[in-house]
Amino acid sequence: MTIQRITSQADIEQSSVSELVDWLKEANQSYRVGGQSPADALYDAARQHLSYIDPMNELLAGVEPEPTFGSGKVVHSKPMLSLEKVYSTADINKFIARVAKSAKELGIDPETLEFKLMSKLDGIAAKRENGVWATRGDGLVGNVISDSFDKGIKVLADQPDTIGEIVMLKSYAASVGVEDDVARNIVSGILSSDNVKDFGQKALDAGAIHFVAFDQLQSHIIQGADWAEQVSAIEYALQEGELYPTDGIVITVLNPQLCEHMGENSREPRYSVAKKTQGEAVTATVTEVVWQVGRTGVLTPVVCYEPIKVGGVMNTKATGHNAAALVNNKIGVGAQILIVRSGSVIPTVIETITPADVVIVPEVCPSCSSPAEWSENRSGERVTVNCTNTIDCPDQLRERLVYFFKTIDAKNFGGSACAKLVAAGLDTPRKVYDSTNTQLISAGFGPGQARNLSDELDEPLARPLQDFKLLAAFGVHHLGRADSKKILIEHDIYRLFALTASDLQAIDGFAEVTSHSITRELMARMGEILNVLSLKFNLIHSSAVSTPTGEAKEGHGKRVVFTGKLSQTRGEMCAEAESFGLVAQSSLGKSSDWLVVGEKAGASKMAKAEQYGARVLTEAEYRAKVS
Repeated sequence: MTIQRITSQADIEQSSVSELVDWLKEANQSYRVGGQSPADALYDAARQHLSYIDPMNELLAGVEPEPTFGSGKVVHSKPMLSLEKVYSTADINKFIARVAKSAKELGIDPETLEFKLMSKLDGIAAKRENGVWATRGDGLVGNVISDSFDKGIKVLADQPDTIGEIVMLKSYAASVGVEDDVARNIVSGILSSDNVKDFGQKALDAGAIHFVAFDQLQSHIIQGADWAEQVSAIEYALQEGELYPTDGIVITVLNPQLCEHMGENSREPRYSVAKKTQGEAVTATVTEVVWQVGRTGVLTPVVCYEPIKVGGVMNTKATGHNAAALVNNKIGVGAQILIVRSGSVIPTVIETITPADVVIVPEVCPSCSSPAEWSENRSGERVTVNCTNTIDCPDQLRERLVYFFKTIDAKNFGGSACAKLVAAGLDTPRKVYDSTNTQLISAGFGPGQARNLSDELDEPLARPLQDFKLLAAFGVHHLGRADSKKILIEHDIYRLFALTASDLQAIDGFAEVTSHSITRELMARMGEILNVLSLKFNLIHSSAVSTPTGEAKEGHGKRVVFTGKLSQTRGEMCAEAESFGLVAQSSLGKSSDWLVVGEKAGASKMAKAEQYGARVLTEAEYRAKVS
């Protein structure tokens, strides 16, 4: 799955706005249908970083949408909104202060306020209204899932109309060795599939899939405006007695008049928040702030401290997000900070306990010593500091090479390898492709390494490569994979430079400002892009992907995984599958439809296919279906 391309905080920070948006949409889509999806912590970290670098982005303005499934659509009588996520004591205090301010506007003493704290279930939000069951959908319109309840979902609610979550019993999940995130994916698969797969059906037959109304959950009532420090203990107590998977708690003010006064926006109510569980938090003292330069010239701070165990792992650094976050939170040498680590995400600073006396933001680029300047977001706020040298800044050139080769799935072109290439003057993809073994050895590679790099350069030329991947690899601002594909469904990659802003605006999702920016940058980089296109990649055109022909239609939309020794490399098989209109996955999951096996296919893969209900095909059987 393409969602695998972001697997760490470093990947998040090196991604552009369009790349983050693409990834978040793909991850959400997979999550909603029970497919392979990233850890919650990584998804939340990506959304949080997007909010730092582009707080006005439309993706942040509404509820994450669901794909269409079920037996129809229903308009909610009252919007089913998401909740604002908070992570730290400081975040909770900000929420309390917001409520207190609104209370004073109504003449209510904040000390008399009552708040309800209850478990946040890790399942799929749903509601029953007028006898119809529906999911949240986009908040306004949901998918009708009444048929799913006929499959065996147990309803633990007395009221005819109610709202809650569909979840799996923790005790059942533990008995069959299923982690919480997998349990949630199984529930998603039950709701989104016409034919429930074996593992989901077993859970239904065991009576382990429940709809739990929110008002049936354990809760704790707390009064006043000075209780944020108690939240962790309350959360622990609530979760200890909970029968279902949780990933935090929900905090809501109970005064109806105040709730009405505070209101809602298009995404969330202002009178309620979800405090997410992020793992163990520890205190550290900042010893240094190191600034890294990304491929677009953004300077990103890395906050360093003495070795400390965070989430069970020794660590010495955490992300500082961006220059504005560092300044606003007063993070510099000597500051005491609270850091947390969850899943595969490197530690993140979530709170400043003792601010630094001085916060230093670079005035010159640490890579090329060119001037560094602040940039503003669309609301006019200073957010990032950027190197003004976009031509020959070594760190930017290195990261552009890393990104290019990573996007076209070429291996062995990591940061250290690309740094050697740039230092030797091989600082563009075309120069690297034109290099000889002698040049690579002179750049600092051993003879064996040089041969391996040459082989890796040839591999993407020999196998089929989706044209949108090649276009996205250039890192044009606003052009991630999804938007590159939208363009190339309508226009040939070799005719990009004839496109006008009006041509792009005619494509769904391209606004006027973005369209002008893309066409300007394409023209400015025409020589560079044409030089690479002249290498004659074996391109699969997006228009062909979107309109499979002949017998290939039988497998259109199927999710396929390849394993064992096949007639082509894994990359070639995946590219070919997508040319037939299939979705190639990197590993088996609940959403997988086919497992295509070659020689020496692992027994564990076969067992997983049976567990997930994926059909096992030999390569010959697979080809008979799609070609």
